[in-house]
Amino acid sequence: MYAMEFYSKSEHVQEVFAHFGEALYQAQCLEKQMVILLGCLYTPSPNEMSRRRHDELFDANLEQTFGALKKEIKSRIALPTDVDVKLERATESRNWLAHHYWWDRASEFTSFSGRQKMLAELNELTALFSELDRVFADMVKKWAFQHGLTQKDFDDSLAEFLSGPTPPRKRRRKLSKTETLVNVYSYTTESGTTLLFELDDNSFWSLCDCGFTYGPEDVDPSRLRLLPQFQKALPAIITPRPKGAKDWKYQIQFSTGYSIEVLPSEKSGKLAFKWKLHSRAIN
Repeated sequence: MYAMEFYSKSEHVQEVFAHFGEALYQAQCLEKQMVILLGCLYTPSPNEMSRRRHDELFDANLEQTFGALKKEIKSRIALPTDVDVKLERATESRNWLAHHYWWDRASEFTSFSGRQKMLAELNELTALFSELDRVFADMVKKWAFQHGLTQKDFDDSLAEFLSGPTPPRKRRRKLSKTETLVNVYSYTTESGTTLLFELDDNSFWSLCDCGFTYGPEDVDPSRLRLLPQFQKALPAIITPRPKGAKDWKYQIQFSTGYSIEVLPSEKSGKLAFKWKLHSRAIN
């Protein structure tokens, strides 16, 4: 503690602090690039997943630890050996910086020669994080270009993002294992008509490949049309993510004895689904 106070005004000490901050900054840039990459890996084809389900997975990954993101990426893509090795080191190094660095370097921090070694060490880690960030950014661009985006799209998106204050992170509530469904609507917008499900907290949800997912952020009540065939089945307790649900093939059972069956479909080569309300559980 006394050593920290004694050296805190020195230019050399301030330089160590600045390089430490830069290293953690680059580590967080890499972490968010991993989240973006996973968003691409979840959707090898844009027609396989709804946009709102994609947004939900993206939000969930923002809450993941660095190590969990690494495991998820490695489970979905075969990384080149050198990238794999560097990612393992980056994960260990990022966690060390965030949790143990100043404890482990307390002695070195009190001397000029020790701080010089710390600066070299921090510069090396900054370079490691930056290199992997570029590698994963290139993977994202490759995926995007394969699906019709251009460099201009990237440039325009970045320019728009930097044109004003950083938008606040949107925090949406997560689904519970069971929920109470109170209404089902047909919801019409400029892009078409879909089903919307209202839970007992007045939140709105839509269907995705494995059950419920986000609904529109701002629902226009004038575009909602109550579906009368559901009224006899509601309110009901449901499991919004049925066990084993995937690929738009599942059924959601209502506590009132009804169920809604969801199956994949296709419309003009784009993502679609079909549904049917049953008066009793399907076997």
